[in-house]
This record gives sequence, C-alpha cells and structure tokens, in this order.
Amino acid sequence: FAVGVATALGLFSLSKFILGAVKFGWVTFLRPPKDLVKTYGSWALVTGGANGIGRAFAFQLASKGLSLILLDRDQAQLEADPDATESVLNVNAGAPTWATMAVLPSMMKKKRGAIVNMGSASAHVLDAYPLVSIYGATKAYIEHFSKSISIEYGRYGIDVQCQAPSYIATKMTRRKQGSLLVPTAETWCQASVRWIGYDTVCSPYWPHYLMSLLYRMIPNFVLDWYFMRSNLQARDFYMKKDADRAESEENGKKII
Repeated sequence: FAVGVATALGLFSLSKFILGAVKFGWVTFLRPPKDLVKTYGSWALVTGGANGIGRAFAFQLASKGLSLILLDRDQAQLEADPDATESVLNVNAGAPTWATMAVLPSMMKKKRGAIVNMGSASAHVLDAYPLVSIYGATKAYIEHFSKSISIEYGRYGIDVQCQAPSYIATKMTRRKQGSLLVPTAETWCQASVRWIGYDTVCSPYWPHYLMSLLYRMIPNFVLDWYFMRSNLQARDFYMKKDADRAESEENGKKII
C-alpha cells in the first residue's frame, strides 16, 4: 500500500511538473499575441509615458499600429515634491485608479477594451517587502484592484491585467545596463505586449516568470531575512552615494 501511495504521489508530481513546463513554453514562447487594434481598437492611453517602462511600452504599442495618448508628470515636479510618501501613493495607486475610472465608461459602451496596470513582483510573490513598504503596499493594491475590476467588467468585453515585473533597468532602480535578470525597459516591454488580453495577473518576461516560481518555493522567513538585508545594504549604498554627490557638487560651487 505504501509503495502504491508513493508511486501515485510521484506520478502526480511528475505530471504536475510536465504540465507546468508545457504551460511555461506555451505562454512564454509559442502563444500568439493578440491583434491589439482588431481586438481593442486603434487608440491607447499610456500613463507615465515620458520615460522608463511607460515610454518603452508606448513605443511597443505604436509599433503595433495603435495611436497613443501619453500622460505624465513633469520630472522636475516629481523631484521637487517635498512629500515622497504622498508622491508614491499618488503615482502608484491614485493615478491608475482614476485613469481606470475615466476610461471604463467608453469601453463599456463599445463592449471592448484592455487595461494594463503595472504591479510588481514585490507584491505578487512576496508577503512583505521591508524598507520599501509603501511601494510594495501600493503594488499590492494595484494587483487586488485589477483582479476585482477584471471580474466586475469582464462581461463588457473589457480585459484587465496586472503585470508584475521584477527589477528592470530604469531610473527608479538606478540601473543603466540591462542583463538577463534585470532587462532594459525595451526588452521587458517586448515580452509584455505579447501577454495583453490573457492572464489577469502575470510576469510576462520569462526570467521573471521563473524567478516568481522559485520565490514561491522558498519559506517566507527566508525571503524576509534576505530582502531586509539586501534592501538595507542598497539603501545605505545609495544614501552614501547621494551624500558624496551632494558634497562633490557643494565643493565645486565653493571652488567656483
């Protein structure tokens, strides 16, 4: 009996692994992307379209034949914002919410539309994201909001999706060079547009997809320890770097 149970469990685990591998290959490399113009219409509204992921996303949509409306805040205004916490809340949670509420009525009339919100692996696969708690919380909100809106408005032909990337080489992450695990915004968005209209929550870039599977296999207390240590080191490094830059600029002014 014990041998039979062990064999059954082994076959179940093997079948689950094979199905997972087949699904990964299909959704990542083989599944054809949707014709966005034919499926959703010829116009797209892109928030945060002046730089980073938003800019790369806009170029990808334009290459698919869509006409674009770009919305963004002036970078100087963002940098001059004295309340960084309020800025994070407004940009990551408030702006997507109000933009979604603004476009839903017209989509409901047309009986079609797609809304793609930017979540984060920090909320999608992690239970906590220490030292970046407000950012992680806003991304958790966006994921929950997207899933709920998807259920509410799916009957109107509206596809709502939350894409959850890991690190991307942008100004926000202070990484200039892309790599396999930390791609450029352009590389990530090439994968991103292929997933529009499919899963409600997804990690479109295949290395990030695999990373999310790996994270789910690691106990939470290990992830909490690792990201607390990693984020603390990153914070100390960038605070020192900013202080050195400020001191250098101040010394330059004194010399002049």
